[in-house]
Amino acid sequence: MNPSYARIKQNKDEFVPRFLEWIKLKKISHLPDIETSESIDLSIDDDENWIGVSVLIFENGAWTLIQDLTGFLATKSPEDWRILSKGADLIFAGYNDSVPYGQFLEIKNGEICRDFLQDLQDPSENRDTGKSKLKNIRIESWIDVAGFVDEDEIAVEPDVADLYIFENQEQRSLLEPRPDMHFHPAEASRCRKS
Repeated sequence: MNPSYARIKQNKDEFVPRFLEWIKLKKISHLPDIETSESIDLSIDDDENWIGVSVLIFENGAWTLIQDLTGFLATKSPEDWRILSKGADLIFAGYNDSVPYGQFLEIKNGEICRDFLQDLQDPSENRDTGKSKLKNIRIESWIDVAGFVDEDEIAVEPDVADLYIFENQEQRSLLEPRPDMHFHPAEASRCRKS
């Protein structure tokens, strides 16, 4: 599995325009209110390759969620996420159990309070700074990140969400299947359903 998502404590109507500017990619398509079970099929071409960078955006209570279908958001730096947060609480979390890899970033009131990344195939990228402000959260390994992602009740995928597909000049190299990364559509995983 390789689920990843971001959640920000802000309503979707306020957040989406800022996200669209922040991602700095040309929007190819916006499909509002799609059945989330169709998101992968709508994001791939006839050869089962990604059309582009694909994300689902939806709300859950006070939170807006960006579910990353292609793995692109993992390329964003902690400072990029802090800028996107504009003072709002934000969490980016994801893992890939075949690498293994886990990333957890927590921003509270516009400040990075926890930045964790563990990549067992490339330990030079590992980071482990700060302390989570969330209650009962312990992130010390990629397995802890996987547990957080799998159990995060805020990140439960709804039946309907907005699908955005973006063009990326680097998408061919980034989105092609690689033996060390499982961002290929056939292997894509989504946040758990309720």
